[in-house]
Amino acid sequence: MRNKVNKILLDTTYLLPFFEIETDKFSKDDLQLLMNSSINLFYNPISLVEIKWVLIRLSKRDKARFKKLKIIYSDAVDHLVYSDEIKQTLMLNGKISYLEDILLEAGVKDYFDRVIAATAKIFTGVLLTEDKELTKIVRSVNEFKDLEIMNWRELSRIIF
Repeated sequence: MRNKVNKILLDTTYLLPFFEIETDKFSKDDLQLLMNSSINLFYNPISLVEIKWVLIRLSKRDKARFKKLKIIYSDAVDHLVYSDEIKQTLMLNGKISYLEDILLEAGVKDYFDRVIAATAKIFTGVLLTEDKELTKIVRSVNEFKDLEIMNWRELSRIIF
């Protein structure tokens, strides 16, 4: 693991606090620390699609909660898209698609994960993710040997 990280692509987990969703691995406070760091932060807009699915799943049987989450979602999407706090990459291009197919063949089942990992390889060279299975598979693929993968705990040790 390198000592200095200049730019990093965030997996969807790290955008969730914008949408009022925290996990035991990454909170709103953690997001604030990350945003205050000197690292250039990027995300693939496909994460916004994945987050919509998460919100739908979380409020499947609770219409009032879904109504609230839809408003939060719209506001957070606008914030991410129109602010310059976290920069968007392209959602897809030929290189991302090619690398995503390699990850599919390697056993990464989740399409969103494949696109995000491929995007990190092309745009930043560093992926921040909590997904242990994704990390294990991606690290075993020759085309991804130069992609650095870390989780929040590992990154926070470097930047704080």
